[in-house]
Amino acid sequence: MLPGKSKSKGNSFENKIAKMLSLWLTDNQRQDVLERSPASGGKATAHGKAGRNFQNIAGDIIAVAEEGMPLTNSFVIELKHQAETSLCVDNLIFQTAQNGVVAYWEKLLGECQQYSKFPMLIFRQNSRPMLIALCQYGVHIFECGKLVHAIIRRPQRSMNIIHFDTFLKKVSHHKIPK
Repeated sequence: MLPGKSKSKGNSFENKIAKMLSLWLTDNQRQDVLERSPASGGKATAHGKAGRNFQNIAGDIIAVAEEGMPLTNSFVIELKHQAETSLCVDNLIFQTAQNGVVAYWEKLLGECQQYSKFPMLIFRQNSRPMLIALCQYGVHIFECGKLVHAIIRRPQRSMNIIHFDTFLKKVSHHKIPK
């Protein structure tokens, strides 16, 4: 990949997911209730290291309108769009990878603990469908257990993986605690 292209690919992915989740949260009425967080979550990290709590801008997606608040108040949303070698998705089945999506999940769990929120990891490997990983509590909130097609057992919290498009079509945003 050409220098700088991965950053623009990540930014584009974040904008796309923010729009898709905004439409989901507003029953296709608005596409602007969520957006990329400042510095792609880095600003919250920097403030956290300085002892300031900026949990409202944690993760890669933040709420910029009231309709998005229930989702971002409950979940830290992390997004990854990378090549197969970076995500190591195929290795999940055989439990041979401790990096890639597994490492992103573990890092996300640390952020969630810091901000008392739950994890939501939306990821895509090049040329593959988008997936969403939720902990068991997320599956319980959204009542989407029947949609889970893979569970990756982790010591802290397991990853329950669902096709993102299926999640958006079949899960109600009205289940999110207010």
